[in-house]
Amino acid sequence: MYLGSLPNEIILQVADLLAVTEINAVAQTNKRFYRLLNPYLYRQDVFSAEHLALNFALRPDPATTHWKRQGPDDDLYEFYHPTSSINSITFSNNPDLLTRDAIIRLSVENGADLKSKWTSDNFLFDIVCASQECNFWLLMKHGADVHATSPDKQTLLHEAVKGPRTKILRYLIKEGLDVNARDSLGTTPLCLAAEHLNDRAIRLLIDNGADVDARDGTGWTALHTLANIPAPLPTGYYRALQALLYYNPDMDARTPRTGCNALHLAVSHRGSSKLINLLLGMGMDIESRCNGGSTPLHFAVMVGNVKAVQHLLDNGAKITTKDNQGRSVLHTAIENQDPRMTKCLLDEGADASTVVKGGTLFLRHLLREKILWTAVNYLLRPEGDARVGGNENGWEATESGSGPGTDGMRESS
Repeated sequence: MYLGSLPNEIILQVADLLAVTEINAVAQTNKRFYRLLNPYLYRQDVFSAEHLALNFALRPDPATTHWKRQGPDDDLYEFYHPTSSINSITFSNNPDLLTRDAIIRLSVENGADLKSKWTSDNFLFDIVCASQECNFWLLMKHGADVHATSPDKQTLLHEAVKGPRTKILRYLIKEGLDVNARDSLGTTPLCLAAEHLNDRAIRLLIDNGADVDARDGTGWTALHTLANIPAPLPTGYYRALQALLYYNPDMDARTPRTGCNALHLAVSHRGSSKLINLLLGMGMDIESRCNGGSTPLHFAVMVGNVKAVQHLLDNGAKITTKDNQGRSVLHTAIENQDPRMTKCLLDEGADASTVVKGGTLFLRHLLREKILWTAVNYLLRPEGDARVGGNENGWEATESGSGPGTDGMRESS
């Protein structure tokens, strides 16, 4: 069927499914399509990257002249002198904003559609994400859709929590946006607020009904997200964490795949003593185990976090603990070729017999895998006077004293 034989209403519905360049190409095929589609392009594409008056009204530098002059903490909402509603905002104190207001008003009066799907996808979210607060209020005043969603199903709340946009957040919540809304990945605004260390957004969302233990599409909570941030911890980290902890999240919430809790994650990213204290102070079990049976102490040893190991031991962690495979933390330190950690554990009272019990099979494994000789030397200290020798069958340990783990035995393969 020839496109030109269709009624105008059907052609406009087809245009809804096309990209800008495709509509423009169709509009140039004949005069009828041009007369029909050119106004459509103007109304729908008024916010696209290089188009028309509204784009030039909002994107250039003059729009943020006042904001830049006053600084990011300037209360722009109050500067606009609102009375009864957002629609009453005036801009009499600032010529730049007054000009922008007039351009948007004239554009809307002449058919610009602020609720266009393209507006939502390409422009409104950019404004919120870029902290262009003055432009946000301009668009809201003239009818932009506060309930717009992006292609990945994020709401304006998802964007607003990524930066210091408390006024916008309050306005969006007041307008009824769902504080527990999920994007296409299952992420809530609270999870994003935690990721961006936005302590004010964390408090505002939870105070207005956000689920403190909501999980994203991977099954992680906001607490998991914060605990998983690696050292050195960025500015604002502890403010965000303390803001979340104030609302008593589930401290033993586990990640679905590995069964780790926040303490496992924190020590595996070289978490500081201050962070460990905060988590333990909230009642976390220092002997909690992940799916593989490893405790936070195992995780600290795995990453070579000596300070965390000492801090966990000082707070009651058991140095004798073993995972589901019967491996002690000393096993882990030696297999990681970490002589500093091995020495630390031995100095803290780790029992060498947990490694050499039953003979020298584990020592042979270490040597077969070319584990650092210094690590083995830490284990076979003079107190036990164990020596390592070799024969035609390989390495073996011989006993010349009553050291731990020798049991009066000699074993060769």
